[in-house]
Amino acid sequence: MGAASFLGMVGLAAVVAVGVRRYQPSVVGQLARQTGVDGRAGWAASLAAAAWAFLPLLAGARTRTAWAVGAAVAGVGCYLLVVAAGSVGEYRLLSGVDHLDPGAVRPGEPVAVTGEPTTEEPVRTVAGRPSVHVDWLVRRVRRVGARRTYVAVAGDVETADFALGDSVRVRATAPRVVSNAEGLSTVAPDEAPSDPVESFLAAHDDLPDPADREHTLRLSETYLPADEPVTVVGRPRQGAEPGEVVVDDEDGEVVFVRGDADVAERQLYRRVYWVGAAGLAMALGGQALGVALSAATLPV
Repeated sequence: MGAASFLGMVGLAAVVAVGVRRYQPSVVGQLARQTGVDGRAGWAASLAAAAWAFLPLLAGARTRTAWAVGAAVAGVGCYLLVVAAGSVGEYRLLSGVDHLDPGAVRPGEPVAVTGEPTTEEPVRTVAGRPSVHVDWLVRRVRRVGARRTYVAVAGDVETADFALGDSVRVRATAPRVVSNAEGLSTVAPDEAPSDPVESFLAAHDDLPDPADREHTLRLSETYLPADEPVTVVGRPRQGAEPGEVVVDDEDGEVVFVRGDADVAERQLYRRVYWVGAAGLAMALGGQALGVALSAATLPV
């Protein structure tokens, strides 16, 4: 019975994952960008997390007992482990290249260059802040009895070309972004949105009309402000003008990290080691909690 329950729950998790991917691709896309894991690796990670969270069922836990609290904790721990693992490549890349000021960048090997970006056409966050990169998601909130559900309406990534100093031009179309600058806005149907939120909704054809909203909207975003230093890691190449270098994703991945190079390296270090340690503790502690709250028995 334990094996049947375990396989049934893992199978159900797989079906839910397929449904989310098909019917809410914007949610899956943002999750992949946040963790740095997508495609086959993302599927493998999600199935491994489900198998780990439901493992107490193999030891005799019943599906309708408090062991699910431990499973939830273990699931969050697995997510944090994926975030940490997805940041390892960026941390190694940033810590393994030279950190240069814009004026010292020359075509050649990958470098990390830091500066305050300048751009003629910044992208706007939901709150109206000028930025060089915004990853946003809008969900519709509904209540079914006492239960609140979130349905994705739309999501997108917007990145502006910008310059660092007088000589470095950045033109990445799909950068890997690590930023702790986040925003969250909630607008009820009977509530007048702020001017920036109203402008944001009106500027996107796939979002509800600001004056005709039937459900509460939840707008979340991660962004890179245009008025703060940003670190760009990539391979510079010769630009069209003498003395100009370009960093784009034609010759490899480009990474944007909020803050100067030292701040960016510390931020990635914390994502890899601190978040990884917290995820491991929760993944193991959740399992221990699940066993303690259930009828599961571990083999001796």
